[in-house]
Amino acid sequence: MLSPCVVEHTQWRQRLLALSEQDCFRLDALVRYWHVAPALWLQIRGDDRLLRPVRDTIRTLYWQNIQANGRYQRAIAEVAALLNGIGIEPILLKGAAQLCDPPTGHAGTRYMHDLDLLVPEGREQACQELLIQEGYEASGYAFEPGFHHLQKLVRPADQLMVEVHRFPWMYGDSGAARCVVEAALPITVGAGRARLPSLSHRLLIHALHPFADEPFRSLAFWQLHNPEVTIAAVDLKQVLDFAEFIAYRAASIHWPELLAEAERFGRRADLQQWAYLCRELMAAPVPHTIARWRVSRAETRWHPLKPRRAVKLALLRFGLLERVQRWRHGEPG
Repeated sequence: MLSPCVVEHTQWRQRLLALSEQDCFRLDALVRYWHVAPALWLQIRGDDRLLRPVRDTIRTLYWQNIQANGRYQRAIAEVAALLNGIGIEPILLKGAAQLCDPPTGHAGTRYMHDLDLLVPEGREQACQELLIQEGYEASGYAFEPGFHHLQKLVRPADQLMVEVHRFPWMYGDSGAARCVVEAALPITVGAGRARLPSLSHRLLIHALHPFADEPFRSLAFWQLHNPEVTIAAVDLKQVLDFAEFIAYRAASIHWPELLAEAERFGRRADLQQWAYLCRELMAAPVPHTIARWRVSRAETRWHPLKPRRAVKLALLRFGLLERVQRWRHGEPG
């Protein structure tokens, strides 16, 4: 129901609006935890059959997010103008790019935690120091030099957060950063100038960054056949970002180029697995060459249980694992 790819499917709407009271509150907890309530509100606002307290909560979160995103849009313009003063046009990553160029045309539904800004190699510290001079304060852990972003900055007046990035995604490198910077497209934000990653790079960022979370990566690998289990650990906000591009910008996506870029950065399997997950959870119409179940290299390394794992991998690959597990536990079907 949350997916823009299935919103017109009547059965999804009927299932959502027929939820029991207990399931309605579970839905409320899920969409709040993963920050997708604003997007969900656009899909249910025309129907009042959802439990009233849950409906009211989702509507309130939507309007709160509209106001918060207005503050972030103004902050993007202010920060861009500041950095322009030292000759830098920041590249807007993830949510910051969504606010300035939303695939849906609606900048109010994307929940924002902070502003992620990629800057040219060697200019990160200059950006950090300038923002601190303008009143931002360093907050949280001071990451090691090889981390993908510098220490988080917070504006005391409204707690707005900014991260200056060295690399476009976690475990990226300077080569990936240079590619994203060189292909970025200029935009005007208020009185400032910034840049957006190319469409292929925006999709890659949305796919590769979530898979930096190793526990989720492992769960996504083993439970792709079981969306009801996977959804408990999937960052739905990140999945929705990817699905929205597929739904609203499909005609502009050059799939071979996207796959070639992922291969260039050594992350082809991650892209294909993330796309597969999006297709399973949100019915995103991704080509088969992009959305594929893959075995990561880490899963093929030798360990004492490798023969047993090989059998499990084969069963999972052909969709038989769940049936065999039910048989082993004496369950019907």
